[in-house]
Amino acid sequence: MKRILIPTDFSSDSLDNIRNILNSLKDTRDVTEILLLNTYIVQQTDPNLVIGLNDKMKLESKSNLEKLRLELLENSSNALVSVATASHLGSLKNVVMQFIQKENFEQLAVTKEQELELKSIKELLRSKSCSLTVHPV
Repeated sequence: MKRILIPTDFSSDSLDNIRNILNSLKDTRDVTEILLLNTYIVQQTDPNLVIGLNDKMKLESKSNLEKLRLELLENSSNALVSVATASHLGSLKNVVMQFIQKENFEQLAVTKEQELELKSIKELLRSKSCSLTVHPV
């Protein structure tokens, strides 16, 4: 099974990246799992508000991911391609590093902007045999 990690911030560039990857898989004969990853950071210094804000951001992240997942599956024409989601607290770089280290992904598909944020993990990608695909903007 081929596994592709696609970070998303729900921007138009990010959504275009996801759709391009899905479109490139329309004729694949390989079982493929796409994992849509959304990361978020709670930027609140008041400890009384942090937990509530974290819960709100996590719920919003999970809700947006599920809506996107259902939309993609509805428009997908290949039953061999599945879409899963993950929502995590933390910076894009740190969360992606954790996923690449713990999971077996063959590909990381990012936007140009995300590539800049992730450029320091290219050696990790090489060591894990995970190719990097950058969606042109």
